[in-house]
Order: sequence, then structure tokens, then C-alpha cells
Amino acid sequence: MKILLIEPKAPGRHVYSTVTMPRLGLPLLGTELKAIGHEVRFIYGSRTDICFSDLDEFEMVGISATTSTVPEAYHLADMFKKKGIPVVMGGPHVTFLPEEALAHCDYVCRGEAEESFPELVRCLEKNVMPAHVAGLSWWQAGKPIHNSDAAPAELNRLPIPDLSIFDDFNKMTTYPVMTSRGCPFDCTFCSVTAMFGHKVRTRDYNMVLEELKQYAGKQVFFCDDNFAANPYRVKTLLLEMIIRKLCPQWWCAQVRTEAARDEELLSLMKEAGCGLVFVGMESINPQTLQSYKKKQDIADIEFCVKQFHKFGIMVHGMFVFGADEDTPQTIRDTVKFARKNRIDTVQFMVLTPLPGTRTYQDMEKAGRLLTRDWSLYDAHHVVFEPALMSAYTLQKETMRAYRKFYTLFSLGRNLFLTGKRSFLFKAAGWYVARKWDRENAWYYETLRKEKSVARLELSAKN
Repeated sequence: MKILLIEPKAPGRHVYSTVTMPRLGLPLLGTELKAIGHEVRFIYGSRTDICFSDLDEFEMVGISATTSTVPEAYHLADMFKKKGIPVVMGGPHVTFLPEEALAHCDYVCRGEAEESFPELVRCLEKNVMPAHVAGLSWWQAGKPIHNSDAAPAELNRLPIPDLSIFDDFNKMTTYPVMTSRGCPFDCTFCSVTAMFGHKVRTRDYNMVLEELKQYAGKQVFFCDDNFAANPYRVKTLLLEMIIRKLCPQWWCAQVRTEAARDEELLSLMKEAGCGLVFVGMESINPQTLQSYKKKQDIADIEFCVKQFHKFGIMVHGMFVFGADEDTPQTIRDTVKFARKNRIDTVQFMVLTPLPGTRTYQDMEKAGRLLTRDWSLYDAHHVVFEPALMSAYTLQKETMRAYRKFYTLFSLGRNLFLTGKRSFLFKAAGWYVARKWDRENAWYYETLRKEKSVARLELSAKN
């Protein structure tokens, strides 16, 4: 079969707007399908990036979506369905809201689809009902059918993703590599554990090393949910990367604050080429950290920044504003904290009730959601009614925090601490924050005009 795979780009302007790097889900599926004889093409883009007249030859379309990209995914699905092409959807959002997705597509692969999607393709090839395909939701006689959940994927059975199926492969500057899935923690606002489970599943480090051979001299993002969840295993991997001379030219990864307690780990990370870590700091409000079930405190955050800087590794701090314990002062104090501790770059995100999380369940039950325009669920727009401030105040204070952190004066502050990338990334943050502010003035005005108890009927600007 000729199969087209699409991952829509996130809407609007954000910190990753300039990065051409899709998630690994569809490249993995495409590699599996290519290995068994199918012709596969992968597009990372939206309607404006796609010439539909060139796509009539495809016999199936697979679309993966997060919550903020699902409106664009639904538009794409509707277009292909009108052409009579079977459409399959997957990804976190449709996993938790499959019946919503089935209004736009023929099948939904819930959860991890490395086994269910190829099996569905086999069924369609043979014109067989997919009643046995685990994790599948589908239409039968005008009714939605939900097959039993799929088992978690066995990562060592997955192939090395063939990114050459990606239309813009030659434009990539950073390459995603997965060494594990899952997270042992359970933050209330995060859908990772609902999607991939509490248990951390790992790939054999020899498979990871084999994959890294193709990225010598290039930049890599280890896209694990928690790269250092198993410190012993990660140290083994890093040591082998060093011994076998398979270190990328520069790489980054997501970690928690406790990774900084292990100086042997940090030393190996630096020697293996690590230049940046993304750290979920979330808040400096102890009550907020407790409500998020983060299992860390402010001292952990301060120590983390200090330790990574000791080894010359940049720190990107990710904070989430809008918990029921937060006030405008919490946000202002966070900016002072981030500047005092010389965090290289930050994301000041708005708490976003994503389907599949306890935050979403609690807010939906309490009637606190302001809109179901999923394109606004991007961690930059306020989409719920906060407890101790208005939605407008939360929006205004969050973007003010960006402007106060990313100032022209601060651009070179860490230049001699963590290098020129700190300057460049800060400059990008300065530009994006101010550009986003201007482009979303309409949203501020909408929130300001609405009463705090109103239900907003918003549509994202095209």
C-alpha cells in the first residue's frame, strides 16, 4: 500500500517554532511499514504545507496529534475522508477522546501504536474486520467500537527510525533519539504516565549506540520523558558513547532536579557532549509543588541549577503558573528566582488541563474550563478559570514574566558560564516572547472583557 503519515505542526509562535524536529511516533511506524513492503511518506506540517493534488495516490492516511494540534489534524482528516481515503488517527489527545476523533476519521489507535497500526494495515489489505486489533477504536454499523487496550510496546523490538521518509529530512538540524519511555512520577498536570505508564521501559544501550552512529558530528535530542530516571543505566550508556567515540557534537535531554545530585552522572554527561538540560521546575511555591505532586522543593531546584552550571551545562527551566495556590505575586517572585539563580533560559507555561490528566478531570467536573478550542491548549493561553486571580490576570502576568526575564540587558549574562548558546537561546526567547505578545493582543482583550464566571466562545486566529 501507499501510506501517508502526517504530524501537524503546533499552531502559533512558541519556543520550538524554529525547530524542524517531529516526534518519533510516526517515523517509527513508517519504518515498520516500510520494512514489510509498504511505500511510506511522512509530512510534518499543516494544510498550508501540503499540496493535496499530489496525494490522491495514497491508499491510507495516518495522522498523529497532541491536544494543541488536533484541530488541524481534524481538518486534514476531513479533507482526506472527502477523497474517500481511509484515515487513522493516533497520539495523546485522541487516545483519551477517541469518540471525538471518530467524528473525523475511520480508526483511532489508542496508546502506543507500534503493534496496532501495522496490524490494522494488514486487516485493510485483506479486507478483514479489525475486531482483534488491541487499542483500536473504530466504526461498525454506525456505532463506535472500542477494542481492549493495547499492551505497552516492547522497545527492544522496535526498529531504528528511518528519518529519510520525512519530507524535510535535509532541513533537520537536531535529531530525536529515544532510549526509554515512561516516568515513575505522576504529576497531576502531565499525561505521560496515562499514555506510557509509571514503569520506565528502556532500550538496550547497544541499540541506542547503533542508532547514534548516523549522528556523529550532529545535534541530538534524547526525547525520553525522564532521561536520567535510571542513573546506573544512563551512566553505562554515556560511558560506552565516550569509549566507542559515538558522542554527538552536542546534545540535550529532559531530566528532573534529582539528576543533579549525582556528580559522576553530570561529569559523564558533559564529557559525552551534553550542552543543555530541560528541567521541570514547575514552581517556587511549596504549596503548588505539593498540589502538583512534584516531589521536589525549592532547595532541589537551586541545587540543580548550581550543579549543572558547575559542569558547564545550560539549564532550561520549565515553570507552570496557575495552580489554585498561585497568586500574581507567585509569578513575579518566580522571575526574580530565575534571574537570581542565573537559569539560562525559561519557559513560563500556563497550567493547561490536557485530556488524560487529573487536572483536566478535576476542572471539567468543576466547570472551570473556559473553552474547548483545543488549539488554545498550548500552555501559552489561559483556558480555565484560576482560583486566586482572573484568567486575564494570569495571562497578563505570565507574558509579563517572559518580558522581565528576557531583556536585552540579560542576554550575555551567562556567556562566560555556559557559552555562546546561552546568549543565542536567550536572544531567541526575547524575540519570541515579544512577537507572541503582539500577535495575541486579541486574546488578552477577549479575556479582559469577559466576566470571571463566563464561558468563552473563542476561536484561534488563523
